[in-house]
Amino acid sequence: LFELVAFGVLGVSIILSGLVILKFKELNGYLKYYGIWILIGTFIELSSHVLVNFHIPNLFLFHLNALFEFVLLVFFFNVLFTDIGDKGVKFILWPGVVAICFNSIFVQQPDTFNSYSMTLISLGTIVLGVYYFIRLSDIEMSLDKKLLRMFMVGSVLITHSSNMIPVLFGNYLLTVDTNTQMIVWI
Repeated sequence: LFELVAFGVLGVSIILSGLVILKFKELNGYLKYYGIWILIGTFIELSSHVLVNFHIPNLFLFHLNALFEFVLLVFFFNVLFTDIGDKGVKFILWPGVVAICFNSIFVQQPDTFNSYSMTLISLGTIVLGVYYFIRLSDIEMSLDKKLLRMFMVGSVLITHSSNMIPVLFGNYLLTVDTNTQMIVWI
């Protein structure tokens, strides 16, 4: 079942990445960052899958993913907030990058799951997403633009909300039997 789910997720990721590549020149603003987020997610997912199939440890990819995802989400939310006239969130970029690198080098090395960074990124994304929904409800904007923004931010929120528990306990999950791991990850 886990292999089937993994191939399904990978297939959807590849299809979405193909669409992003085809339409990339037409994307602008927050949609461009969202598209890059999808492309990097697919690359990490595909690389992780290939490494596992060759029995090569892939935990270092989670460290790279944390860094790339944090940077992209900061730019994504920065554009969204500045588009509605709010202060952007770029001010958290460098402190976050330094914290993620510090965690990956000194606290949770690349051969462990970086649950601290990923958990904080997911928590921050949830807070920013909910705050953005609140702010968006007060803004005058055409319904189609508002719905598209809600859909994009909602998909990021769903991803990070569903990842919170497995990511938080990622290192613990590595110590339990494979069947228990699969249940949680699925």
